[in-house]
Amino acid sequence: MRERAILTGSVLAFFLVGYFGVGFLASDPENARSLWTPLDGAIPFLLGSVFVYWSILPMALLPIFVVRDPAVFRRVALAYALAIALALAGFLLVPVTSVGLRPDAAMYADADFAGWLLQLLYFLDPPFNLFPSLPLALALLAALAAWRAHRPSGVAALAWTACIAASVCTTKQHYAVDVAA
Repeated sequence: MRERAILTGSVLAFFLVGYFGVGFLASDPENARSLWTPLDGAIPFLLGSVFVYWSILPMALLPIFVVRDPAVFRRVALAYALAIALALAGFLLVPVTSVGLRPDAAMYADADFAGWLLQLLYFLDPPFNLFPSLPLALALLAALAAWRAHRPSGVAALAWTACIAASVCTTKQHYAVDVAA
């Protein structure tokens, strides 16, 4: 149990420090590019999908609850750390901006809880940490870990990951190319 807590805390700290640190370092709009495609223009903005987007947080924690084998849990933690490291390198080497993709969150200030969640998302999530979509990568790793540990949980988690993949586009938080990456 102690090893699991240490691994979880270490990966979480690596994610938070790296994600927001790189978001701060890579925040020069002059160097950032857009990965807009016609597909992004065809995908509508759906305010309600912000609830699905925020489910990335508990989804990323899924292995804590379904992976019982300590060796598998270590491999999952290593996979998370590798995905985070690769994404951070991508954020630095290929800075991408969501400026021009995101709607003005202030337009949704009166949209009850969904509007508040959208404003919080846009406020907290750096507009330069887009390529690849790290939260989606972690959700996919969580689903694959669940698949390995308990097939029915994995099937449900993979289906939910597909919903999350759609929500990162319909909240206009990521380009379609970020999702594919």
